[in-house]
Amino acid sequence: MADERDSIECWVYRRSLSGPLFLLLKTPERENMRSIWQPVTGGMWEGEGAEEACAREVLEETGLRLRRLERLAFSQVVTVENGARRIRKRVFTGEALGWAVTLSDEHVDHRWCDGDTARGLLTFDTNREALQHVVAHLQH
Repeated sequence: MADERDSIECWVYRRSLSGPLFLLLKTPERENMRSIWQPVTGGMWEGEGAEEACAREVLEETGLRLRRLERLAFSQVVTVENGARRIRKRVFTGEALGWAVTLSDEHVDHRWCDGDTARGLLTFDTNREALQHVVAHLQH
């Protein structure tokens, strides 16, 4: 049986005249994986709620605080490590209070970008699918 983990994926954004700008974070190259762009992601601690984990991960990875945090009805289950692990991802949007990002050592760069640019930078189909739901959510 696969090891199962709970995680969050938070699409941090700021509003602009042309629409929302999303924060993407770039991971460093690793021995088994190339550098990728992604939203804020992270695991949930034992006994920690999804909203609490989301706010904690955003603060740890970016130094940003959120004005509004919303959980989408959409979620995903991702299988990794040749099926050895299943990750249940809860997807959130979070409106950042500021623009200044302070990266943790988990990332080497960041970028604020519109939805189309973000879609083009993302590596994983699951991230692109989540972004599609996030954009639709923010349009309502």
